[in-house]
Amino acid sequence: MNSLPAASVAMPGQASRRVVALLALTLSLVGNAQGEATSRVCPVVLGGPNYPVLSPSLPGLWTNLSGGFENGVVVKTGGMYHMITTGWSAGTYSHDIIVQFSSPDRHNWTFGGQVAGCHWENGQWYNPVAQPALHFNNQSDHWELFHIWCIEPKVSWSPNCTCVRSVSTVPGRSGITGPWVEAGIVLSPKGAQPWQDGTLDSISNPFAVGGLYYVFIGSGGACGWCVGLAYSSNMSGPFERVANSSATPLINGTLTASSRGYNENPLVLRLPSGVYVAVFDFLKPEVTVHHDDVFGFSYSSNGVDWPAENGVAMSLLPPHNSTAPLWATRARTPLSLIDEGDGSYTMFYTGFAGATAAVSYVSLRFETVPVRPPPPPPQPPSPPGPRPFVPWFRDLGVSVVYGVPITGQPNAPLLGKNVTTEAECRALCTARANCTMYTGSYGGGAGKCNLGEWCWMCFGRTDNVWQPKAVPGFVSARRVEVPVPRPLYPQCAS
Repeated sequence: MNSLPAASVAMPGQASRRVVALLALTLSLVGNAQGEATSRVCPVVLGGPNYPVLSPSLPGLWTNLSGGFENGVVVKTGGMYHMITTGWSAGTYSHDIIVQFSSPDRHNWTFGGQVAGCHWENGQWYNPVAQPALHFNNQSDHWELFHIWCIEPKVSWSPNCTCVRSVSTVPGRSGITGPWVEAGIVLSPKGAQPWQDGTLDSISNPFAVGGLYYVFIGSGGACGWCVGLAYSSNMSGPFERVANSSATPLINGTLTASSRGYNENPLVLRLPSGVYVAVFDFLKPEVTVHHDDVFGFSYSSNGVDWPAENGVAMSLLPPHNSTAPLWATRARTPLSLIDEGDGSYTMFYTGFAGATAAVSYVSLRFETVPVRPPPPPPQPPSPPGPRPFVPWFRDLGVSVVYGVPITGQPNAPLLGKNVTTEAECRALCTARANCTMYTGSYGGGAGKCNLGEWCWMCFGRTDNVWQPKAVPGFVSARRVEVPVPRPLYPQCAS
């Protein structure tokens, strides 16, 4: 029994494609004579709107939702998409209300009002802060919603948080819009593992494994965005933490090479092949190297073991797409993996554009690819200094000094201020010893730049490091050849 609504029936002509996809994914479990996996599952982004489909600007939306939507869930039932998400007032970033929306086509949304809100009880404020998880329980014939209550005041994600279950009072799948009544505790902070630091800030959708149901639970404590497993014999809970467990890395480079987890809000789906896949907010690229357009992806053969080597970083932009940056400056939370019946899955997600969060989506499919041999060790970087020059190569809308202070630094010096043309910036780099690259924010001439204090600046690079970051309004150029960058997680790189 899956936690997400049953997939739509395939239309005539689709059956053969679904059988092929099923056989291909089953092969992901095949190994060689030594028991080593010879193939793996990879996500493929097919495309999607590079703009929000739901934002706080929706006409008629309450003003206390002006900050946007950061986490939640979307399901599809009766031909309609239904979203339950948390929101907050602009400037507060206090998730104090859970609301619902519906759409017939993923683009046009109708506001459905409040599901739960901040309230006063027993002399304390209760705040529904995080990650509502929605599923239909076939045994009870009701929709159920897991979400987190935190007792205010909440200081640095204090441990005063409990996961509760709410149930629609209307039976059947038509009851997805509620009304909702609270129906007991699903998981409390008591019995938390050491890695959880006493906190509980998220819970995933329940997914069936054998005769049990599992959920991922999250902690934003000292572990730094970690997740682990809890289980129950009942889809409705209550859930019990796996005894003596540690956090689940989900992807290499977390917990093993770092004390921080960087993973939160996993969403799990069991594919028709029996393989479990998960998408999650992978924070490490955002926090460490400012790759803000990625999520994490992993898969499991049994739903309980999630080897870190199965994890990859998944760009939300389709492969071979234009160089246009993602609409969101920070991709945040996956909301769904909805089977559309044709081999594709709709993944709604939230993202921040500045201080405001909105919702968009991409279409995915899951493919089986051969396991690639380990890449050779990286070559040492080329030393700075004279190198054979090539004709200047320009790239628009990118910066190769992303993260450099406005005053510059030794390997990326500030060459000049009030530089209003690219020709002037190039001349400054040409005249500078060992300068092989430049980035300018001159924006087309005096009076035409809207980049604030970064307007009409010219930076150089003297270390031959070409790592362009999409930043509208910047122009970068180099006059040396650079090696093709290695993908961060090469197993699923195109």
